[in-house]
Amino acid sequence: EVVSAPLTRATGTADEVEEIEEIEEMVEIQAAPARVVPPVPVAPPKPAAAPAIPLEYYEYTHRGGTGHGPKENQDAYFSAKVDENNYLFGVFDGHGHDNGKLASNVANETARNFLIDNFDLLRTQ
Repeated sequence: EVVSAPLTRATGTADEVEEIEEIEEMVEIQAAPARVVPPVPVAPPKPAAAPAIPLEYYEYTHRGGTGHGPKENQDAYFSAKVDENNYLFGVFDGHGHDNGKLASNVANETARNFLIDNFDLLRTQ
């Protein structure tokens, strides 16, 4: 649709008014119908693939002690390969006294089983 409209009210000398009116006749304003353009959904960027790095790990504990004879090693640990890209590691220090080994073993088994059983759920949250 083409719309012609005066840009100003012509005022001034007769020559100025005539010149302004001629310019107004030459100017055409193109009016396009308004339309709403829906936003284009943008997919989140894909994470860059990490370069494959060979994984090496070692398991080691030390029973400790203060020099007053051998001390019971109460530490517990686990390592678990969940899938090609994910590993889990856990270390649980014994708490000394009579039930230190029991405490670290229970914590080790409980945490290991929970993490492995729920890894997919935990990965997405």
